Amino acid sequence: MSLSLRPYAAEAFERVCAAWEAGTRAILVEHPTGTGKARLATAFAQREVDAGRRVLLLVDRDHLVTNLVQQAWRTAGLALQVEQGPRKAYRLAPAVCASVQTLHEARLSTWDPGAFDLVICDEAHHAVSPSWMAVLRYFERARVLGLTATPDRSDRKSMGALFGAIAHRFTVLDAITEGWLVPVRQLQVAVSGLDFRKVRVVANRFNQGDVAAIVEQSDIVARMAEPLVELSGTRPTIAFCASIAQARALAEILSANGRRAASIDYKRRKDARDVLARFNARELDVVTNVGMIREGYDCPPTSCVAVCTPVLSRGAYSQMVGRGLRPASEIADKLGDLDREGRRAAIRASSKPDCVVLDFAGASNQSLVRVVDVLAPNDEVKRRVARVVDEGGDVADAVQLALGNLEWEEAARQLVERARQQPLLGVTWHTMEVDPFAMIDGRAMLTLMGVDIRDSARKRKAAPWQITRLRDEGIADAASIALSDLEAIAALRRLADRKERGLSSPDQIRALTAAGTLPINAIRMTYARAQAGVEEVRRNHGQRPVEWGAPIPRAANGQAAMGATP
Repeated sequence: MSLSLRPYAAEAFERVCAAWEAGTRAILVEHPTGTGKARLATAFAQREVDAGRRVLLLVDRDHLVTNLVQQAWRTAGLALQVEQGPRKAYRLAPAVCASVQTLHEARLSTWDPGAFDLVICDEAHHAVSPSWMAVLRYFERARVLGLTATPDRSDRKSMGALFGAIAHRFTVLDAITEGWLVPVRQLQVAVSGLDFRKVRVVANRFNQGDVAAIVEQSDIVARMAEPLVELSGTRPTIAFCASIAQARALAEILSANGRRAASIDYKRRKDARDVLARFNARELDVVTNVGMIREGYDCPPTSCVAVCTPVLSRGAYSQMVGRGLRPASEIADKLGDLDREGRRAAIRASSKPDCVVLDFAGASNQSLVRVVDVLAPNDEVKRRVARVVDEGGDVADAVQLALGNLEWEEAARQLVERARQQPLLGVTWHTMEVDPFAMIDGRAMLTLMGVDIRDSARKRKAAPWQITRLRDEGIADAASIALSDLEAIAALRRLADRKERGLSSPDQIRALTAAGTLPINAIRMTYARAQAGVEEVRRNHGQRPVEWGAPIPRAANGQAAMGATP
Protein backbone atom coordinates (compact mmCIF):
# COMPACT_ATOMS: atom_id res chain seq x y z
CA MET A 1 0.00 0.00 0.00
CA SER A 2 1.40 3.38 -0.99
CA LEU A 3 1.55 5.82 1.92
CA SER A 4 1.09 9.51 1.05
CA LEU A 5 2.65 12.18 3.26
CA ARG A 6 1.81 15.82 3.77
CA PRO A 7 4.32 18.26 2.23
CA TYR A 8 6.19 18.99 5.46
CA ALA A 9 6.35 15.28 6.32
CA ALA A 10 7.61 14.42 2.83
CA GLU A 11 10.31 17.05 3.22
CA ALA A 12 11.29 15.58 6.60
CA PHE A 13 11.43 12.10 5.05
CA GLU A 14 13.83 13.27 2.34
CA ARG A 15 16.07 15.16 4.76
CA VAL A 16 16.37 12.22 7.14
CA CYS A 17 17.31 9.88 4.31
CA ALA A 18 19.89 12.39 3.06
CA ALA A 19 21.37 12.70 6.56
CA TRP A 20 21.73 8.94 6.84
CA GLU A 21 23.42 8.82 3.46
CA ALA A 22 25.81 11.53 4.67
CA GLY A 23 26.82 9.31 7.59
CA THR A 24 24.80 10.66 10.52
CA ARG A 25 23.56 7.65 12.52
CA ALA A 26 20.98 9.21 14.87
CA ILE A 27 18.55 11.83 13.51
CA LEU A 28 15.82 13.83 15.24
CA VAL A 29 12.62 15.18 13.69
CA GLU A 30 10.62 17.79 15.61
CA HIS A 31 6.95 17.97 14.60
CA PRO A 32 4.15 19.20 16.89
CA THR A 33 1.36 17.13 18.36
CA GLY A 34 -1.40 16.50 15.82
CA THR A 35 0.74 16.66 12.66
CA GLY A 36 1.04 12.93 11.96
CA LYS A 37 4.26 11.67 13.56
CA ALA A 38 2.82 8.13 13.73
CA ARG A 39 2.16 8.24 9.99
CA LEU A 40 5.71 9.42 9.38
CA ALA A 41 7.05 6.61 11.57
CA THR A 42 5.01 4.15 9.52
CA ALA A 43 6.50 5.53 6.29
CA PHE A 44 10.03 4.95 7.56
CA ALA A 45 9.16 1.48 8.81
CA GLN A 46 7.67 0.61 5.43
CA ARG A 47 10.83 1.89 3.71
CA GLU A 48 12.97 -0.50 5.77
CA VAL A 49 10.71 -3.51 5.20
CA ASP A 50 10.49 -2.84 1.44
CA ALA A 51 14.30 -2.78 1.31
CA GLY A 52 14.58 -6.12 3.11
CA ARG A 53 15.73 -4.53 6.36
CA ARG A 54 14.31 -4.82 9.86
CA VAL A 55 12.91 -2.09 12.08
CA LEU A 56 12.02 -1.65 15.76
CA LEU A 57 9.48 0.98 16.79
CA LEU A 58 10.10 1.90 20.41
CA VAL A 59 7.50 3.72 22.52
CA ASP A 60 7.32 5.01 26.09
CA ARG A 61 3.85 3.88 27.16
CA ASP A 62 1.94 0.66 26.70
CA HIS A 63 -1.12 2.21 25.04
CA LEU A 64 1.11 3.79 22.38
CA VAL A 65 1.97 0.28 21.16
CA THR A 66 -1.66 -0.30 20.24
CA ASN A 67 -1.89 3.13 18.58
CA LEU A 68 1.14 2.51 16.36
CA VAL A 69 0.12 -1.04 15.44
CA GLN A 70 -3.32 0.17 14.36
CA GLN A 71 -1.90 3.17 12.48
CA ALA A 72 0.61 1.05 10.54
CA TRP A 73 -2.02 -1.47 9.48
CA ARG A 74 -4.68 1.11 8.64
CA THR A 75 -2.48 3.47 6.60
CA ALA A 76 0.07 1.16 5.00
CA GLY A 77 -1.10 -2.41 5.47
CA LEU A 78 2.08 -2.95 7.52
CA ALA A 79 1.81 -5.67 10.17
CA LEU A 80 3.84 -4.93 13.30
CA GLN A 81 4.73 -7.76 15.65
CA VAL A 82 4.31 -6.74 19.31
CA GLU A 83 6.88 -7.14 22.10
CA GLN A 84 5.02 -6.05 25.20
CA GLY A 85 4.37 -7.71 28.55
CA PRO A 86 3.32 -11.31 27.91
CA ARG A 87 3.22 -10.75 24.12
CA LYS A 88 6.43 -11.77 22.39
CA ALA A 89 7.31 -10.93 18.81
CA TYR A 90 8.68 -13.45 16.34
CA ARG A 91 12.45 -12.97 16.57
CA LEU A 92 12.86 -12.74 12.78
CA ALA A 93 9.90 -10.41 12.20
CA PRO A 94 10.73 -7.55 9.81
CA ALA A 95 8.87 -4.93 11.89
CA VAL A 96 8.42 -4.96 15.67
CA CYS A 97 6.74 -2.50 18.04
CA ALA A 98 7.79 -2.59 21.70
CA SER A 99 7.42 -0.58 24.89
CA VAL A 100 10.68 0.45 26.51
CA GLN A 101 9.41 -0.90 29.85
CA THR A 102 9.21 -4.39 28.38
CA LEU A 103 12.75 -4.38 27.01
CA HIS A 104 14.51 -4.62 30.35
CA GLU A 105 17.88 -6.36 30.60
CA ALA A 106 16.57 -9.93 30.78
CA ARG A 107 14.17 -9.41 27.87
CA LEU A 108 16.78 -7.61 25.76
CA SER A 109 19.17 -10.55 26.05
CA THR A 110 16.69 -12.72 24.12
CA TRP A 111 17.30 -10.56 21.04
CA ASP A 112 20.30 -10.59 18.73
CA PRO A 113 22.08 -7.19 19.09
CA GLY A 114 22.15 -7.01 15.31
CA ALA A 115 18.46 -7.81 14.89
CA PHE A 116 17.44 -4.35 13.65
CA ASP A 117 18.75 -1.95 11.04
CA LEU A 118 16.67 0.96 12.31
CA VAL A 119 15.19 1.90 15.70
CA ILE A 120 12.42 4.51 15.59
CA CYS A 121 11.88 6.31 18.91
CA ASP A 122 8.41 7.74 19.39
CA GLU A 123 8.22 10.63 21.92
CA ALA A 124 12.00 10.79 21.48
CA HIS A 125 12.57 13.42 24.18
CA HIS A 126 12.58 10.36 26.50
CA ALA A 127 15.36 8.71 24.51
CA VAL A 128 18.28 10.10 26.57
CA SER A 129 16.88 8.61 29.80
CA PRO A 130 18.72 5.53 31.19
CA SER A 131 16.04 2.96 30.25
CA TRP A 132 15.96 4.12 26.63
CA MET A 133 19.74 4.44 26.33
CA ALA A 134 20.12 0.84 27.55
CA VAL A 135 18.01 -0.37 24.61
CA LEU A 136 19.73 1.87 22.07
CA ARG A 137 23.20 0.80 23.25
CA TYR A 138 22.17 -2.85 22.95
CA PHE A 139 21.15 -2.32 19.31
CA GLU A 140 24.14 -0.04 18.72
CA ARG A 141 24.60 -1.06 15.08
CA ALA A 142 21.15 0.23 14.12
CA ARG A 143 20.43 3.70 12.79
CA VAL A 144 18.17 5.78 15.06
CA LEU A 145 15.28 8.06 14.17
CA GLY A 146 13.72 10.16 16.91
CA LEU A 147 10.27 11.73 16.53
CA THR A 148 9.15 14.30 19.08
CA ALA A 149 6.82 17.24 19.52
CA THR A 150 9.39 18.96 21.73
CA PRO A 151 13.08 18.25 22.36
CA ASP A 152 12.87 20.05 25.73
CA ARG A 153 13.29 17.94 28.86
CA SER A 154 12.44 18.97 32.41
CA ASP A 155 15.80 17.61 33.63
CA ARG A 156 17.56 19.69 30.92
CA LYS A 157 19.49 16.71 29.58
CA SER A 158 20.78 17.50 26.12
CA MET A 159 19.28 15.60 23.20
CA GLY A 160 22.66 16.11 21.55
CA ALA A 161 24.00 13.31 23.73
CA LEU A 162 22.24 10.90 21.35
CA PHE A 163 21.11 12.67 18.19
CA GLY A 164 23.67 14.02 15.76
CA ALA A 165 21.32 16.46 14.04
CA ILE A 166 17.77 17.74 13.78
CA ALA A 167 16.95 16.94 10.19
CA HIS A 168 13.63 18.76 10.15
CA ARG A 169 11.82 21.16 12.46
CA PHE A 170 8.16 22.08 11.89
CA THR A 171 6.94 24.31 14.69
CA VAL A 172 3.49 24.80 16.20
CA LEU A 173 3.40 28.26 14.66
CA ASP A 174 4.28 26.75 11.25
CA ALA A 175 1.48 24.20 11.59
CA ILE A 176 -1.09 26.82 12.63
CA THR A 177 -0.04 29.27 9.92
CA GLU A 178 -0.12 26.58 7.24
CA GLY A 179 -3.58 25.43 8.31
CA TRP A 180 -2.75 22.01 9.74
CA LEU A 181 -3.58 22.90 13.36
CA VAL A 182 -6.21 25.23 14.79
CA PRO A 183 -5.31 28.71 16.09
CA VAL A 184 -4.84 29.05 19.83
CA ARG A 185 -6.16 31.78 22.12
CA GLN A 186 -4.56 31.91 25.51
CA LEU A 187 -6.20 33.51 28.53
CA GLN A 188 -4.26 33.90 31.73
CA VAL A 189 -6.62 33.51 34.67
CA ALA A 190 -5.73 35.21 37.95
CA VAL A 191 -7.38 33.66 41.00
CA SER A 192 -7.12 35.38 44.37
CA GLY A 193 -5.11 33.31 46.83
CA LEU A 194 -3.41 31.26 44.12
CA ASP A 195 0.28 32.12 44.44
CA PHE A 196 3.15 29.76 43.63
CA ARG A 197 6.00 32.21 44.19
CA LYS A 198 7.09 30.62 47.47
CA VAL A 199 7.02 27.05 46.20
CA ARG A 200 10.44 25.45 46.38
CA VAL A 201 12.11 24.41 43.12
CA VAL A 202 14.56 21.49 43.14
CA ALA A 203 16.25 20.19 39.97
CA ASN A 204 13.91 22.31 37.82
CA ARG A 205 10.83 20.76 39.43
CA PHE A 206 8.33 22.23 41.86
CA ASN A 207 8.17 20.59 45.27
CA GLN A 208 4.94 18.61 45.01
CA GLY A 209 4.18 18.89 48.71
CA ASP A 210 4.32 22.68 48.50
CA VAL A 211 2.11 22.70 45.42
CA ALA A 212 -0.45 20.32 46.94
CA ALA A 213 -0.72 22.49 50.04
CA ILE A 214 -1.91 25.32 47.78
CA VAL A 215 -4.07 23.69 45.12
CA GLU A 216 -5.89 21.27 47.41
CA GLN A 217 -7.45 24.03 49.51
CA SER A 218 -11.21 23.79 48.98
CA ASP A 219 -11.66 27.54 48.46
CA ILE A 220 -8.84 27.62 45.88
CA VAL A 221 -10.37 24.71 43.95
CA ALA A 222 -13.75 26.45 43.98
CA ARG A 223 -12.22 29.69 42.74
CA MET A 224 -10.51 27.85 39.89
CA ALA A 225 -13.75 26.07 38.96
CA GLU A 226 -15.79 29.24 38.55
CA PRO A 227 -13.79 30.85 35.71
CA LEU A 228 -13.25 27.42 34.14
CA VAL A 229 -17.02 26.94 33.85
CA GLU A 230 -17.62 30.43 32.46
CA LEU A 231 -14.65 30.64 30.07
CA SER A 232 -14.81 27.12 28.65
CA GLY A 233 -18.51 27.42 27.87
CA THR A 234 -19.66 24.37 25.95
CA ARG A 235 -16.18 23.45 24.75
CA PRO A 236 -14.94 19.90 25.45
CA THR A 237 -12.24 20.59 28.05
CA ILE A 238 -9.19 18.79 29.43
CA ALA A 239 -7.83 20.11 32.73
CA PHE A 240 -4.30 19.30 33.89
CA CYS A 241 -3.97 19.24 37.69
CA ALA A 242 -1.14 19.00 40.20
CA SER A 243 -2.50 16.28 42.49
CA ILE A 244 -5.10 13.54 42.62
CA ALA A 245 -7.02 15.36 45.35
CA GLN A 246 -7.15 18.55 43.28
CA ALA A 247 -8.27 16.71 40.13
CA ARG A 248 -11.04 14.81 41.91
CA ALA A 249 -12.25 17.87 43.85
CA LEU A 250 -12.30 20.00 40.70
CA ALA A 251 -14.34 17.38 38.83
CA GLU A 252 -16.82 17.17 41.71
CA ILE A 253 -17.30 20.95 41.87
CA LEU A 254 -17.70 21.20 38.09
CA SER A 255 -20.30 18.40 38.18
CA ALA A 256 -22.18 20.23 40.94
CA ASN A 257 -22.26 23.31 38.73
CA GLY A 258 -23.83 21.68 35.70
CA ARG A 259 -20.79 20.39 33.82
CA ARG A 260 -20.50 16.68 33.13
CA ALA A 261 -17.04 16.06 34.57
CA ALA A 262 -14.85 13.12 35.63
CA SER A 263 -11.27 12.71 36.78
CA ILE A 264 -8.57 10.19 35.88
CA ASP A 265 -5.24 9.50 37.55
CA TYR A 266 -2.54 6.85 37.82
CA LYS A 267 -4.27 5.20 40.79
CA ARG A 268 -7.34 4.47 38.67
CA ARG A 269 -5.79 3.53 35.33
CA LYS A 270 -8.47 0.93 34.63
CA ASP A 271 -11.15 3.62 34.77
CA ALA A 272 -9.28 5.95 32.43
CA ARG A 273 -10.18 4.13 29.21
CA ASP A 274 -13.90 4.28 29.97
CA VAL A 275 -13.75 7.95 31.02
CA LEU A 276 -11.87 8.94 27.86
CA ALA A 277 -14.26 6.94 25.68
CA ARG A 278 -17.18 8.83 27.22
CA PHE A 279 -15.35 12.12 26.67
CA ASN A 280 -14.67 11.27 23.01
CA ALA A 281 -18.36 10.41 22.60
CA ARG A 282 -19.26 13.82 24.06
CA GLU A 283 -20.92 12.22 27.07
CA LEU A 284 -18.59 14.24 29.30
CA ASP A 285 -17.76 17.95 29.08
CA VAL A 286 -14.59 18.02 31.18
CA VAL A 287 -11.88 15.52 32.10
CA THR A 288 -9.50 16.47 34.90
CA ASN A 289 -6.29 14.46 35.10
CA VAL A 290 -2.89 14.13 36.72
CA GLY A 291 -0.11 13.15 34.29
CA MET A 292 -2.30 10.76 32.31
CA ILE A 293 -2.97 12.26 28.87
CA ARG A 294 -0.06 14.53 28.02
CA GLU A 295 1.21 12.04 25.43
CA GLY A 296 -0.40 9.67 22.97
CA TYR A 297 -4.01 10.70 23.48
CA ASP A 298 -6.01 12.06 20.57
CA CYS A 299 -9.41 13.68 20.93
CA PRO A 300 -9.99 16.16 18.07
CA PRO A 301 -13.14 17.71 19.64
CA THR A 302 -11.06 19.03 22.58
CA SER A 303 -11.14 22.81 22.17
CA CYS A 304 -10.27 24.03 25.66
CA VAL A 305 -7.21 23.14 27.75
CA ALA A 306 -6.99 24.30 31.36
CA VAL A 307 -3.53 24.34 32.95
CA CYS A 308 -4.35 24.14 36.66
CA THR A 309 -0.88 23.14 37.82
CA PRO A 310 2.45 24.95 37.99
CA VAL A 311 4.72 23.96 35.11
CA LEU A 312 8.41 24.73 34.65
CA SER A 313 9.04 22.53 31.63
CA ARG A 314 8.29 24.01 28.24
CA GLY A 315 8.05 20.51 26.82
CA ALA A 316 5.40 19.46 29.33
CA TYR A 317 3.41 22.63 28.74
CA SER A 318 3.56 22.16 24.97
CA GLN A 319 2.26 18.61 25.33
CA MET A 320 -0.66 19.81 27.43
CA VAL A 321 -1.68 22.49 24.95
CA GLY A 322 -1.15 20.10 22.05
CA ARG A 323 -4.13 18.05 23.24
CA GLY A 324 -6.40 20.81 21.93
CA LEU A 325 -4.85 21.79 18.61
CA ARG A 326 -6.05 19.04 16.28
CA PRO A 327 -8.67 20.16 13.72
CA ALA A 328 -12.24 18.92 13.99
CA SER A 329 -12.77 15.34 12.80
CA GLU A 330 -15.16 16.35 10.01
CA ILE A 331 -12.38 18.22 8.14
CA ALA A 332 -9.17 16.50 9.28
CA ASP A 333 -9.01 14.05 6.37
CA LYS A 334 -9.88 16.74 3.82
CA LEU A 335 -7.11 19.21 4.65
CA GLY A 336 -4.59 17.43 2.44
CA ASP A 337 -6.68 18.21 -0.63
CA LEU A 338 -6.65 21.96 0.04
CA ASP A 339 -4.08 24.71 -0.25
CA ARG A 340 -3.02 26.79 2.73
CA GLU A 341 -5.83 29.32 2.53
CA GLY A 342 -8.35 26.58 1.88
CA ARG A 343 -7.24 24.71 5.00
CA ARG A 344 -7.45 27.82 7.16
CA ALA A 345 -10.89 28.65 5.78
CA ALA A 346 -12.05 25.09 6.45
CA ILE A 347 -10.88 25.33 10.07
CA ARG A 348 -12.65 28.67 10.55
CA ALA A 349 -15.89 27.20 9.22
CA SER A 350 -15.64 23.96 11.20
CA SER A 351 -17.11 23.00 14.56
CA LYS A 352 -13.71 23.81 16.10
CA PRO A 353 -12.34 27.12 14.73
CA ASP A 354 -9.78 27.51 17.53
CA CYS A 355 -8.58 26.26 20.91
CA VAL A 356 -8.74 28.24 24.15
CA VAL A 357 -5.98 27.70 26.71
CA LEU A 358 -6.79 28.77 30.26
CA ASP A 359 -3.51 29.31 32.09
CA PHE A 360 -4.16 30.04 35.76
CA ALA A 361 -2.03 33.01 36.81
CA GLY A 362 1.27 31.96 38.29
CA ALA A 363 0.61 28.35 37.27
CA SER A 364 3.17 28.45 34.48
CA ASN A 365 5.91 30.52 32.95
CA GLN A 366 5.59 28.61 29.70
CA SER A 367 3.61 29.22 26.57
CA LEU A 368 3.20 27.98 23.07
CA VAL A 369 2.77 30.77 20.60
CA ARG A 370 2.46 34.53 20.86
CA VAL A 371 -0.67 36.21 19.63
CA VAL A 372 1.52 38.71 17.83
CA ASP A 373 3.29 35.89 15.96
CA VAL A 374 -0.03 34.83 14.50
CA LEU A 375 -1.37 38.27 13.68
CA ALA A 376 1.67 40.26 12.55
CA PRO A 377 2.59 39.58 8.91
CA ASN A 378 6.27 40.57 9.05
CA ASP A 379 9.17 41.24 11.41
CA GLU A 380 8.82 45.02 11.25
CA VAL A 381 5.22 44.88 12.44
CA LYS A 382 6.19 42.39 15.15
CA ARG A 383 8.92 44.75 16.34
CA ARG A 384 6.47 47.64 16.52
CA VAL A 385 3.73 45.64 18.18
CA ALA A 386 5.94 43.97 20.80
CA ARG A 387 6.13 47.06 23.03
CA VAL A 388 2.37 47.58 22.98
CA VAL A 389 1.74 43.92 23.83
CA ASP A 390 4.29 44.10 26.63
CA GLU A 391 2.28 46.98 28.10
CA GLY A 392 -1.02 45.11 27.85
CA GLY A 393 -2.41 46.73 24.68
CA ASP A 394 -4.79 44.98 22.32
CA VAL A 395 -2.74 42.94 19.83
CA ALA A 396 -5.22 43.00 16.93
CA ASP A 397 -5.64 46.78 17.20
CA ALA A 398 -1.88 47.20 17.40
CA VAL A 399 -1.28 45.20 14.22
CA GLN A 400 -3.94 47.10 12.31
CA LEU A 401 -2.47 50.44 13.37
CA ALA A 402 1.08 49.30 12.59
CA LEU A 403 -0.03 48.43 9.07
CA GLY A 404 -1.86 51.72 8.58
CA ASN A 405 -0.66 55.23 7.86
CA LEU A 406 -1.13 56.54 11.41
CA GLU A 407 1.79 57.95 13.35
CA TRP A 408 2.97 54.79 15.11
CA GLU A 409 4.43 56.25 18.30
CA GLU A 410 1.25 58.21 19.07
CA ALA A 411 -0.93 55.20 18.24
CA ALA A 412 1.15 52.97 20.53
CA ARG A 413 0.89 55.49 23.36
CA GLN A 414 -2.90 55.58 23.01
CA LEU A 415 -3.20 51.78 23.06
CA VAL A 416 -1.10 51.47 26.19
CA GLU A 417 -3.05 54.24 27.90
CA ARG A 418 -6.34 52.57 26.99
CA ALA A 419 -5.17 49.27 28.50
CA ARG A 420 -4.11 50.97 31.73
CA GLN A 421 -7.52 52.52 32.22
CA GLN A 422 -9.34 49.18 32.49
CA PRO A 423 -10.72 48.85 36.06
CA LEU A 424 -10.00 45.83 38.25
CA LEU A 425 -11.92 46.46 41.47
CA GLY A 426 -13.66 43.91 43.70
CA VAL A 427 -12.97 40.76 41.70
CA THR A 428 -11.77 37.33 42.79
CA TRP A 429 -10.60 36.33 39.34
CA HIS A 430 -9.89 37.98 36.02
CA THR A 431 -8.41 37.05 32.67
CA MET A 432 -5.91 38.58 30.31
CA GLU A 433 -4.78 37.84 26.81
CA VAL A 434 -1.09 37.04 27.16
CA ASP A 435 1.87 37.40 24.84
CA PRO A 436 4.24 34.75 26.15
CA PHE A 437 7.34 33.24 24.60
CA ALA A 438 8.70 31.92 27.79
CA MET A 439 11.61 29.75 26.71
CA ILE A 440 14.08 30.50 23.94
CA ASP A 441 16.33 27.82 22.52
CA GLY A 442 19.83 28.35 21.16
CA ARG A 443 18.74 28.44 17.54
CA ALA A 444 16.15 31.16 18.16
CA MET A 445 18.59 33.12 20.29
CA LEU A 446 21.35 33.09 17.68
CA THR A 447 18.87 33.93 14.92
CA LEU A 448 17.62 36.99 16.83
CA MET A 449 21.25 37.99 17.34
CA GLY A 450 21.65 38.04 13.57
CA VAL A 451 23.28 34.65 12.85
CA ASP A 452 21.90 33.17 9.61
CA ILE A 453 21.16 29.47 10.26
CA ARG A 454 19.83 27.37 7.42
CA ASP A 455 18.42 23.84 7.41
CA SER A 456 20.41 21.53 5.18
CA ALA A 457 21.35 17.91 5.63
CA ARG A 458 24.31 18.39 3.29
CA LYS A 459 26.15 21.21 5.00
CA ARG A 460 29.46 20.46 6.74
CA LYS A 461 28.84 20.04 10.45
CA ALA A 462 30.43 22.23 13.10
CA ALA A 463 33.55 20.75 14.65
CA PRO A 464 33.37 19.32 18.19
CA TRP A 465 35.60 22.11 19.51
CA GLN A 466 33.18 24.70 18.09
CA ILE A 467 30.23 23.02 19.81
CA THR A 468 32.19 22.98 23.08
CA ARG A 469 33.04 26.67 22.72
CA LEU A 470 29.39 27.55 22.06
CA ARG A 471 28.30 25.59 25.12
CA ASP A 472 30.90 27.43 27.20
CA GLU A 473 29.44 30.70 25.92
CA GLY A 474 25.95 29.73 27.11
CA ILE A 475 24.42 28.00 24.05
CA ALA A 476 23.70 24.82 26.01
CA ASP A 477 21.87 23.06 23.16
CA ALA A 478 24.51 23.87 20.53
CA ALA A 479 24.86 20.21 19.51
CA SER A 480 21.18 19.92 18.59
CA ILE A 481 21.02 23.08 16.44
CA ALA A 482 22.79 21.34 13.52
CA LEU A 483 25.11 24.27 12.78
CA SER A 484 27.59 24.18 9.93
CA ASP A 485 31.22 25.02 10.63
CA LEU A 486 30.79 28.48 9.06
CA GLU A 487 27.59 29.13 11.05
CA ALA A 488 29.40 28.15 14.24
CA ILE A 489 32.19 30.61 13.43
CA ALA A 490 29.64 33.36 12.81
CA ALA A 491 27.87 32.52 16.10
CA LEU A 492 31.11 32.63 18.10
CA ARG A 493 32.04 35.97 16.52
CA ARG A 494 28.62 37.42 17.28
CA LEU A 495 28.80 36.27 20.92
CA ALA A 496 32.31 37.72 21.28
CA ASP A 497 31.11 41.01 19.78
CA ARG A 498 28.19 41.17 22.21
CA LYS A 499 30.53 40.56 25.15
CA GLU A 500 32.84 43.34 23.95
CA ARG A 501 29.89 45.75 23.58
CA GLY A 502 28.57 44.92 27.05
CA LEU A 503 25.31 43.30 25.92
CA SER A 504 23.28 40.57 27.66
CA SER A 505 24.67 37.03 27.78
CA PRO A 506 22.84 33.87 26.64
CA ASP A 507 22.35 32.74 30.25
CA GLN A 508 20.78 36.09 31.13
CA ILE A 509 18.55 36.01 28.05
CA ARG A 510 17.34 32.51 28.88
CA ALA A 511 16.55 33.45 32.49
CA LEU A 512 14.70 36.62 31.51
CA THR A 513 12.61 35.00 28.77
CA ALA A 514 11.69 32.19 31.19
CA ALA A 515 10.28 34.93 33.43
CA GLY A 516 8.13 36.37 30.65
CA THR A 517 10.39 38.97 28.98
CA LEU A 518 10.14 39.08 25.20
CA PRO A 519 13.28 37.51 23.65
CA ILE A 520 14.00 40.54 21.47
CA ASN A 521 13.85 42.81 24.52
CA ALA A 522 16.17 40.56 26.53
CA ILE A 523 18.64 40.42 23.64
CA ARG A 524 18.74 44.22 23.36
CA MET A 525 19.55 44.74 27.05
CA THR A 526 22.96 45.70 28.35
CA TYR A 527 24.75 43.14 30.49
CA ALA A 528 24.31 45.26 33.63
CA ARG A 529 20.59 45.82 33.08
CA ALA A 530 20.01 42.14 32.28
CA GLN A 531 21.89 41.06 35.40
CA ALA A 532 19.78 43.37 37.55
CA GLY A 533 16.68 41.79 35.98
CA VAL A 534 17.93 38.25 36.64
CA GLU A 535 18.59 39.09 40.28
CA GLU A 536 15.12 40.62 40.60
CA VAL A 537 13.55 37.45 39.14
CA ARG A 538 15.55 35.35 41.59
CA ARG A 539 14.33 37.46 44.51
CA ASN A 540 10.78 37.04 43.16
CA HIS A 541 11.08 33.21 43.16
CA GLY A 542 11.39 32.89 39.39
CA GLN A 543 8.35 35.02 38.54
CA ARG A 544 8.19 38.18 36.46
CA PRO A 545 7.86 41.10 38.95
CA VAL A 546 4.62 43.02 38.53
CA GLU A 547 6.48 46.32 38.52
CA TRP A 548 8.17 45.35 35.26
CA GLY A 549 5.00 46.26 33.44
CA ALA A 550 3.51 42.81 33.00
CA PRO A 551 0.51 42.75 30.63
CA ILE A 552 -2.39 44.71 32.04
CA PRO A 553 -5.25 42.34 32.97
CA ARG A 554 -8.04 42.45 30.41
CA ALA A 555 -11.18 40.49 29.90
CA ALA A 556 -11.52 37.94 27.12
CA ASN A 557 -14.04 40.22 25.37
CA GLY A 558 -11.58 43.13 25.31
CA GLN A 559 -13.70 45.21 27.71
CA ALA A 560 -13.38 45.62 31.47
CA ALA A 561 -12.00 42.56 33.21
CA MET A 562 -14.62 40.01 34.14
CA GLY A 563 -15.09 38.95 37.71
CA ALA A 564 -17.16 37.01 40.15
CA THR A 565 -18.33 38.11 43.51
CA PRO A 566 -16.30 36.85 46.48
